[in-house]
Amino acid sequence: LGNALLETLGFGSMIVTFFVSLWFVKEHIVQPANRLVNDLDRLAKGDFSTPVSRTTQDEIGQVAVSAELIRTTLGSIISRLNGLATEVSNTASDLSTTTHQVVKASIQQSESTASTSAAIEQMSVSIASVAENTDSVKQISAESMARSTEGNVTLSALIGELAAVESSVDDIA
Repeated sequence: LGNALLETLGFGSMIVTFFVSLWFVKEHIVQPANRLVNDLDRLAKGDFSTPVSRTTQDEIGQVAVSAELIRTTLGSIISRLNGLATEVSNTASDLSTTTHQVVKASIQQSESTASTSAAIEQMSVSIASVAENTDSVKQISAESMARSTEGNVTLSALIGELAAVESSVDDIA
């Protein structure tokens, strides 16, 4: 009975040791590893909001510390990139608004230039007309001057004839 009891106790203690070992492996290796896997899956999906938990001081804990460092570093980089993307978007919007304003001003300037060009063309036609009329006035003035000169000559001759008639009338009287 003594050997059987020792064998039973030995077998029982082996079973208890086995279950304690299973519990220890589960609590200190499997559960921390599962938590780390879940945290890493969350990071892989882009969720950087929750810290990676470190539950052990062994290699799994060291991996968790490294994963947390990656999370904070990448989170910071992503945050800065989001800020820069917003800034670029705002700048592009401002640039688009300014471009539209420049296009509008260019169209207005083009229309003003066309209007000014038409006015200059009309002025050019008017100046040509004035120049043509000036030539006509010059020609008419020259003809009037010639006729006036001719009229003066004729008038002088008539005055001479009248003087001769008067002299003849005086002689007769």
